[in-house]
Amino acid sequence: SGNLVEEFSIPGVSGLRDLAYDGQYFYGGAASTTIYMMDFDTKTLIGTISSPVNVRFIAYDSDVDGFWVGDWGTAATLIDRSGTTLATITTGLAGQYGAAYDGWSSGGPYLYIFDQGSGAGLPQLIHQFDIASGTATGVTHDVLAELGPNASAIAGGLWVADGVVPGFASIGGCLQ
Repeated sequence: SGNLVEEFSIPGVSGLRDLAYDGQYFYGGAASTTIYMMDFDTKTLIGTISSPVNVRFIAYDSDVDGFWVGDWGTAATLIDRSGTTLATITTGLAGQYGAAYDGWSSGGPYLYIFDQGSGAGLPQLIHQFDIASGTATGVTHDVLAELGPNASAIAGGLWVADGVVPGFASIGGCLQ
């Protein structure tokens, strides 16, 4: 119905830019090299992971039990739970803000990056990357095509989930 159900803060965590979920815990980055591991049921900070790059975007990769992380124009970096780099994808994007892992769609797995492009009000594009090849697929989508022009709209967090619409993987995000 659109009514607020609950809001809460977790002591020791602030300024999160994007979230990821591994089926048990949530993980977030605040544009620094710390990844916060949080239990939203108990509203507690469980621990942290050190990242080799600043974490403005984060996506959980269930195939390797790791995280795709990065910041504005850095390469998307896959790290394991100890913070060790496993792979990188050079996206060529300069305004990366949100990311999502898609292990369900045919031809995948894919990594989606939500890019602020040249700034607010201009195209806010979701880009698809083939994880196996580490390259852009050419699939992009300007979310303002559905939402209409907005002079202050700018890309934020991103997610992909299976079963939101039965039989489909869905992609969603936050437009700031």
